[in-house]
Amino acid sequence: MYCGPSELIKEKIMQIKTIEEDDILRTSNDICIKRITKERSIVWNRFIPKIIFANNDTIKLLKLLENNNRKIKELSLLKKHLKKLFSHHLLLKSNSKSFRDLFIEDSVKMLNRVRISIYNKHKLKLPYTNLTFLNSKCNFKCNYCISKYVWKNIKNDLTTFEEKLKKIFKIIDKFFENNNVKTEKGIHFNGGEILLEFQIIKEIVKYIDLHHSSQKVHYSINTNGSLITKEIALFLKNYSFRVSISIDGYREFNNRTRRYKNNQGAFDDIIRGLELLNKYFPERIKSFQGTINDFDNLDFEKIYDMSKYGFQSARLGVNLLNLEVKSAKEFAKKHMELILDSYDKPLIVNDDYLDYFKNAIKYNNIKFTFACNGLTNIGNNILYYNLDKDSVHTICSFVYGTQVSMKEIDNDIYNRLISDQCFNFIKNRINQFFKICIDCEIVGACRGGCVTSGIDSFNNKNEAACAFKKEAWNIFLKYLYINKYSERIN
Repeated sequence: MYCGPSELIKEKIMQIKTIEEDDILRTSNDICIKRITKERSIVWNRFIPKIIFANNDTIKLLKLLENNNRKIKELSLLKKHLKKLFSHHLLLKSNSKSFRDLFIEDSVKMLNRVRISIYNKHKLKLPYTNLTFLNSKCNFKCNYCISKYVWKNIKNDLTTFEEKLKKIFKIIDKFFENNNVKTEKGIHFNGGEILLEFQIIKEIVKYIDLHHSSQKVHYSINTNGSLITKEIALFLKNYSFRVSISIDGYREFNNRTRRYKNNQGAFDDIIRGLELLNKYFPERIKSFQGTINDFDNLDFEKIYDMSKYGFQSARLGVNLLNLEVKSAKEFAKKHMELILDSYDKPLIVNDDYLDYFKNAIKYNNIKFTFACNGLTNIGNNILYYNLDKDSVHTICSFVYGTQVSMKEIDNDIYNRLISDQCFNFIKNRINQFFKICIDCEIVGACRGGCVTSGIDSFNNKNEAACAFKKEAWNIFLKYLYINKYSERIN
């Protein structure tokens, strides 16, 4: 959106100190201005980044009202202009609280929402709606894998297959207990590489089919695809699994990072698994997810050429763990180039942070949230059970520090300790968020990021992630200006 006063009122703007009006307006202390050209800038409120394209006269007006509350005389054109600035949260009434204060206040409300959404005194308020089975083992040794950084060392006393199943079935029974059969439940499988536990997956689905057949259930699985056989493909198809495949791109690029423990590249086995799924599933797998560890010799055209396997889109994130700030900025430039260049290609590349940006520029109100709902679990009520650790937690599957041993809670998946671990993590993350992010120009667009690309799983600052996001935001703004809110972005 362009905003700039017409030639007819430029003189009046310069005389604004002498104009009176009932409404007293002032410029928010939370605005950010980025000059795009000699005549144009992009302006936004960092807590509600609904951007506006402004000419130099608009910038002068904002600067003029920055430290001086002024009553504005009713001039139709000027009033319309000021209303637009006000609606984009660049101006506020002189007696209003700052957006910073409102943002902080809403964080307290959000924390209370978390507290009351889970427990009422000592009883779980709502039953779990989703149950995710995880494992920590994998047949790959990807050098960027977050699991090696965050798994909590909990000893698993379940030594036999039968013991594991017995425990799992009790969890399933408790999960479905007293549930409304009209409410569809989600059963999900993730890793590690969860297909290492295919026999357990089969037993879980068979048990639900036999003992909870009246309950509506949907299944999903996230896999690296290398272990898929005809049997597995048919099983997943028969139970209408939603399947997500992880692959880092074309053969040469994928095999640099996504490898077996003997260092052999896994691309051919992943594609073989993909082809089996596409053979037996009624619809082809149309997207994949992966990680870019570095951009050395990355061939964009070969990424787009992954469409020959039936892919239409890819979510390719950048490994921002243990990365230098300088490298992070360069990675942001290359990553945004890859994404924006893909918009007219047969395969579209995207990543979560760009979705955050796209959503952020549509915000109209102050509301504190993290970038990912998985960090607050509000409305999802997900329970994660780790098959290898015999532990549970109720927050993002990458935040393993909130795990509670089943032995510690006497196998009660509704034990208050699970919720308390989750709540304490969120409370700590909010405290860290305001120490790390409150003064950042993209606080409203980034919101601390995902634990893999922002404040990390231990609630520590990731300098590389911050540098990456700021650089990406600047490129995003330039793209919006050049394309005047491209349909794809908006």
